[in-house]
Amino acid sequence: MQVWKNDQPIEGTQPLLLRGQTLDTYSADLRRWKRSEPDPIDAPDDIDTGANSTVEFRRGASDHFTGDRYRLKIALRPTGTNMLFALPGVLTFTPSRSIGRVRLFHDDESLSTVDMLTQRLEYEILARDHPRQPVQPDAADD
Repeated sequence: MQVWKNDQPIEGTQPLLLRGQTLDTYSADLRRWKRSEPDPIDAPDDIDTGANSTVEFRRGASDHFTGDRYRLKIALRPTGTNMLFALPGVLTFTPSRSIGRVRLFHDDESLSTVDMLTQRLEYEILARDHPRQPVQPDAADD
């Protein structure tokens, strides 16, 4: 993995907390933890991908959020799962090859594919490294 903060390479002196899947429901029948189904009111973004084409979550939103910008280049070996690693506050996702559909879950800001990952995948993420919260207009501007 390679990481840049505001277009400057990070040399490994700062911790990064990558998002993965949150297993929050235990199935006694399956005898394992699993992710609960997303709330239909807050359904995940579910977007088709193409090789080297950028998926922008909340189109145009990257201009309306404050904070540092992080760019991650990730080479992920097959995991047999559908989870992708990212920082919170994902703005864009660019896969090196077509992987079908990608999902961004709003409740924990995790990123996944619809299909299991069975081949190596390289991808790039642009993120804020904090949950996405829009800038509130200044009351004095009214």
